Parts: sequence; C-alpha cells; structure tokens
Amino acid sequence: MSRPPTLRFAPCLSSCSYARLNVVSKATAFVSREQSAWNRKVWVSSEELQELSHIPTGRVLLSILLVWGALLGTLQLALSLRSVAFTALAFAVNGFLFLWLAYWEHEASHGLLTRNRRLNDLLANLFLAGPFGVTVEQHRWAHSCHHAAVNDPEVEVDHTAWICVAGAQLLVQILLHATAWHGLSTMLRYRSDGADDRRSSGMPPRTIASLASFVVVNGGVFALCAVQGQWYMYPLLWALPFFTIAVAAMNLFNVVEHQASSDVCEAGLVKMPPITRVVRAGFLERALIAPVGSYYHLEHHQFPNVPAFRLPELRRLLEQRGRFSEPDIIWANGFLRTLWKISRDRSFGERLLAAEGGAEGWRTGSR
Repeated sequence: MSRPPTLRFAPCLSSCSYARLNVVSKATAFVSREQSAWNRKVWVSSEELQELSHIPTGRVLLSILLVWGALLGTLQLALSLRSVAFTALAFAVNGFLFLWLAYWEHEASHGLLTRNRRLNDLLANLFLAGPFGVTVEQHRWAHSCHHAAVNDPEVEVDHTAWICVAGAQLLVQILLHATAWHGLSTMLRYRSDGADDRRSSGMPPRTIASLASFVVVNGGVFALCAVQGQWYMYPLLWALPFFTIAVAAMNLFNVVEHQASSDVCEAGLVKMPPITRVVRAGFLERALIAPVGSYYHLEHHQFPNVPAFRLPELRRLLEQRGRFSEPDIIWANGFLRTLWKISRDRSFGERLLAAEGGAEGWRTGSR
C-alpha cells in the first residue's frame, strides 16, 4: 500500500516545539491530535488520499493570477472614474479579493501550490505573503501549531478564536476591525526579533524574496496612484481594505469555526474543546467569508495535504461513507447567523464555565 505525500508542515518552533501531527494507524491518513474520533475508523484509504492529494498547479496559479488581475483592475477603474460611489464599492471588493489572496497564502503554507517545496515558497513569498510584509515560512510556523493543538492557548500562536463577541463586545470588535487595530497588531507580531514575546520567539526571519516583493508591489501600486494625481488611493484602496475587511473576515471565520462559546469572555485564554464546526452556508458567504476551500474546514483539518480544489470531492466521499452522520459532528447554519448566536445566546455551544460562574471543565449546551 503506497503512502500519501509527506505532510507539508514544519514542526512548531520555540513556544510549541512539542506539537506534531499524528498519523492514523494502519491507514497512513493524516489527522490532527484534537479529533481522536477519526482514529477509530479509516474513512479514506491511503490510495484515495494519494489521489486526492494531487495538486492542479495550473489551475491554482491561474486562480491567483485572476485575483491579482481583479485587484489591479478594480484599483485602476477607481482611479479612472474618480467616483466616490465606485471608490466605496472598490474598497469592499478589494477587501474581499485580499481575503482570497490570504487564503491562497494559507494553501501555500501547506505546500499546496506545487509539490516542489522551494518553488511553492518562492511563489508564495513573491505573490501572496511578501506583498503584505510577511513570509510563508512565518505563517507555516504559526499555523502548524494551530493544526497540532486546536484551541489550546499554550500551543497556538494565533489567539483569534478567543476574541470576545458576547453582547456589546461584538460591536466593539467590529469597531476595532474597522479601525484596522486588529490588522495592524497582527502584522506587528510577524517580526523576527520577538525574543521577548513567547508567541513570536523563534519565528523564521523574512526572506529576500518577500522583502523585494513588498517593496516592488507596494512601491508600484503607490506609483500607479501617484502618477494619476491620486496618491491617497494607495492607502484607501490597497492598505486599508486588507487591514480591515480581509482581517475581519478571517477573524470572524476563526470565531465561528473554533470558538466553543461566549464563555471565553469570562474564562479568558483557557483551553477549549477542540471543535471545528461544519457550517452550512450559501454561495455569498462562501465567496466572501470562506473562499479557497476554507468552507471545507473540518476536512482540511483532518486531511491538510488535500488541496483546496479537491476538498469538495473529499466531502462527497465522506458524506457517502456516513462521516457527517456521526454524533461528534457539530453543525451550524451560516457564518453570520452562527456569529450572532455566539454573541447573543449564552446557551449556544460548549460551556466553559460552571453554572455558578467558576471554571469547571466543559459542559455541552445547544449547538
């Protein structure tokens, strides 16, 4: 029986150096530690996983090229039209296009642009991570900790799943995202000299390719705006859409998919049950909140070596075999609707606090 391709993750460094991804016994199918139920049954054979792990590189690169074309086209159209209404529309459109690029960079962190690791990382640093001041190696360093120990704050580097959205705090978070506070604070953490910060200590340094990409792309976009007498369009239609809309959508996604319940507002950074919700959503929410295969988030956590374009096929296979009829599956309806329920319904989700208000393990509420 042939083995599936090697999982494209570097081990977590420094603060989470013990984190690893396990292999299902006798099935050689990759799973995360947190969902041990998958260890009980082989849902996908190693031969099937081998086939599903094939990367359609041409299709991937074409998709990335189309997103870049749409970004630059929208910017140029706004520069040409000089319309306040269209500029507002372009702000929103570019924000969601940046989200698409961010999720393609996530794919690159798994080595899912091409199986040539060096080429994968070079492409990511030139066209996906570098333009935003980070590297794919830095994202991989942080993201592998998330896969190894979902909802364990002592291991995870990114703590967005613990963002408090209960009651009025949802409005507070909307304002913090709208002012780019969350986006800027996240980017500042991606620095290479964070020895004083447990979450950034040991982070890989920036690469020449990523630095060159940052200078060339941002300098080029600024020049494009400046030569047309509208230099202010660079921050307005390039920097701000990413730091506001794209970051807000990514953080919303993490809260909906992984936050156990609004108990985090009182419990703080406590270890949560390692849940990954399966969210039913329509076309619009898939496109604007969960693009590039992120809609199939549970499947991605269980089989992170399967590229985005193959995840719908993987879901159909698992549905046929009854995986989504298992009692451990946590269903939710709509990303915005689920966010609202976490915010407004104290009985929703997995309880982290005892009835009297003290921390007392996990209690199951309505899902």
